Amino acid sequence: MKILMFTGMLNRTLDANNKIACELADTLVRNGHTVVVCGLSDGEEMVEEEPGRAVRVYYRGHDPVTLAKEKLERFVAGKGGVRGKAVREFTLRHPLAAAAVFFSYTKLYRDDRVVGRAVRVIRNLHRKYDFDVAIAFCAPFWSVKSVMRAMLPGVTGIIIQLDPWGLHEMEIRVCSDPQKRIRQETALFKQADHILTTRPLLKQYEQNEAYRPFLGKMEWMDFPNIRKVWTAGKNPIDFDRNYTHILFAGMMDDRYRNPACFLQLAEKLIEQNVKIRVHFLGTNLSDRLFEYAGRYPENIVLHGSVPVDDAFAAMQACDFLLNISNTISNMVPSKIFDYFSLGKPMINVQKIADCPAAEYMRRYPLCFNIEEFNDRDCSEELRKFLQEKKGIRLNFEEIRALYETATPEYVAGQIEAALGHN
Repeated sequence: MKILMFTGMLNRTLDANNKIACELADTLVRNGHTVVVCGLSDGEEMVEEEPGRAVRVYYRGHDPVTLAKEKLERFVAGKGGVRGKAVREFTLRHPLAAAAVFFSYTKLYRDDRVVGRAVRVIRNLHRKYDFDVAIAFCAPFWSVKSVMRAMLPGVTGIIIQLDPWGLHEMEIRVCSDPQKRIRQETALFKQADHILTTRPLLKQYEQNEAYRPFLGKMEWMDFPNIRKVWTAGKNPIDFDRNYTHILFAGMMDDRYRNPACFLQLAEKLIEQNVKIRVHFLGTNLSDRLFEYAGRYPENIVLHGSVPVDDAFAAMQACDFLLNISNTISNMVPSKIFDYFSLGKPMINVQKIADCPAAEYMRRYPLCFNIEEFNDRDCSEELRKFLQEKKGIRLNFEEIRALYETATPEYVAGQIEAALGHN
């Protein structure tokens, strides 16, 4: 089969969703298919072709909002360090571009120009490759709109829904018309031939009258992130072996992933002279984390964002991985499957009782779980866990057996089965 995977955004430095799309695409190539991954880039317009891998097509946007967002991201990347500080500086230096970016998050903004450009790109690629299948990744939502609006004749349309949209709990809290989001999403579901979504979302769709008509074309999927990890990246952190090192990799945001619970436990160990260092690698939008890092600069260290390969090099080199789950009950963080793949001992902070990541965490043999919603001091148990599990690592075959449905091979098989190819 000839398959298009349209990801919305696609940059040379892959984000979490792009990484999933490219890994899945390369797996389908190994299965004998021709696959093109395409998306809007903030870098140069180009095509990458390597033997044994999917073709990657990066195209540029031309509308003012897209250009302003590209300018912002280049500015932030050039500054390094704390994203919030870089954004504030960008706003002062480039007020017109900042205003365009701000406008894109208001209800007055329409993404028609972005979608229109994407539709033209998709149709041009179809003329070249004659696709059998077009797969739209959500998020961003306009990715799905673009693929469905392109309406390629005779091409099977699949939506892979990695994040909620119509039922996104954070967005509908502030949305003036939540039902409009549902109507927009279900209109695209009606056009799709198949929909692969997450387990928590499928459960919600089964209980929601607006989504029930589409259950016959839906199937759950896990994030296809379980694989042997090899990276050519360079570890950006100097791990002093006089300390036990705990690493969080990803975005920290007080709105849905406030780290206060874990930082309070870490503070108790630090005050007891337990030699730990907690490293935070990635974008930090947490005032609480800044507060603790200022209070304990030798023990709580902020590193900023780095390329994905470098982040994996740091994760491989640390002693413990830290996951702080979010307060969104229908969104599984894809990062946990990256963590599992490494086989390292893990500390997990479960923030809500109905956390969708909990069932995966329970399976992992090297997980110390902290239930934030239970007000209990577990600092002594954590100290023992750090002492006893340091240096222990699971082999990959054990991990694969635990999470077989979250391997790229399994999810690629789901796509093939949906198309009657197996």
